[in-house]
Amino acid sequence: MIPEDIGNFKPKRRSLEPSLKPLARKLARVPSALPESAAYLIWDLLHKYILQHLIHLVLGAHILGVLKHHFIDQHRNAINRIVP
Repeated sequence: MIPEDIGNFKPKRRSLEPSLKPLARKLARVPSALPESAAYLIWDLLHKYILQHLIHLVLGAHILGVLKHHFIDQHRNAINRIVP
């Protein structure tokens, strides 16, 4: 289930905004001082790639369900209940 090359996956850290105050800049770099464990890499992979596709699938399924109830099942008031 987990790709074999998970050890080669390194999340890219973006550069900080130049408008940040010194305290915010210092606090933004705190996670980089922590050691990167396998759990961190797996969470980053899950958060960046898998969850966004899951959300798109769930949202698409709900939209298709609304269209099915409206056009195929002919429940004309269903769309008013599902879509506010």
